[in-house]
Amino acid sequence: MMMLVQALLIGTLCAILGWLLSIANKRWSGGQQALVSAIESKLPQTQCGQCHYSGCHAYAAAVADGEAIDLCPPGGESTSRSLSKLLNRTPGANGTRTSQDPQQASLVRIAKIREEDCVGCTLCIPACPVDAVVGAQGYLHGVLDDQCTGCELCLAACPVDCIDMVEPTQPGTRSKSAMTKQTLDAFGCIRCGRCDEVCPRHIFVRDLWWSIRQGLSSEVPGPSAEACIACGLCDANCPSLISLSAPILHQAQVDRREREQRSLAEKAAELFDVTTIRRERQDDAQEARRARRIGRLDALGTERRTE
Repeated sequence: MMMLVQALLIGTLCAILGWLLSIANKRWSGGQQALVSAIESKLPQTQCGQCHYSGCHAYAAAVADGEAIDLCPPGGESTSRSLSKLLNRTPGANGTRTSQDPQQASLVRIAKIREEDCVGCTLCIPACPVDAVVGAQGYLHGVLDDQCTGCELCLAACPVDCIDMVEPTQPGTRSKSAMTKQTLDAFGCIRCGRCDEVCPRHIFVRDLWWSIRQGLSSEVPGPSAEACIACGLCDANCPSLISLSAPILHQAQVDRREREQRSLAEKAAELFDVTTIRRERQDDAQEARRARRIGRLDALGTERRTE
């Protein structure tokens, strides 16, 4: 009987201990998951793998386990400061791997497309996790220096190997030095259609802009360039920073001038026709009067000869 009571007590104690352990495990794992989620929210979510982890979530889990907090080149110093404030840790400290040297981190290489070899296939655009590649099907592509994180994911996507990894023109600043407004305008429209959506006069801005560049503006259906009111909404919403309204307004002036010249020419032609008809009528009337006078003179001469 005593052995049975002891067995029941031991079983009860084991059950209680297991229950307490399960509660502790749930609370600990929940706290760990919350920490991983908080760390992941500070990361740029480029999933580029430059931290040598499979993605931002994997890196966040590693940071929660003690990995260095400054291994994310796209996040840069701002992400390191955010993680340092969240975890109360110093960048480079408590890490299982040595973080990048600050000078080397400022020299992160960025993608550069060789213009002479680009075939305009657009395969590099969806491969870029930060939308740093601009271009359209069949047209030359370009890379925004300040957006490129150097993840090299576009290299494998390019079928002609026309992408090189180079140092930025201003190391450490990652400014918009190489991709200026003129360069973007040379790359041209990416045909996103945002300009058509925001135009209050319902002008087909995208097609009209392309047609003006090709000298075929008269072939675009819908409202002409003269309908533009220069509101600037198309310029403000263009992701390629193209000045769309300037050539449209210039074309409107050209169209207006041509229309005025055509109107003047039509009026001149109409006036010439009226003048020509009036002169022809005057000549016909004068010829008829001359014929009548000659007829009367011939009749008078015949009468005199008969007498």
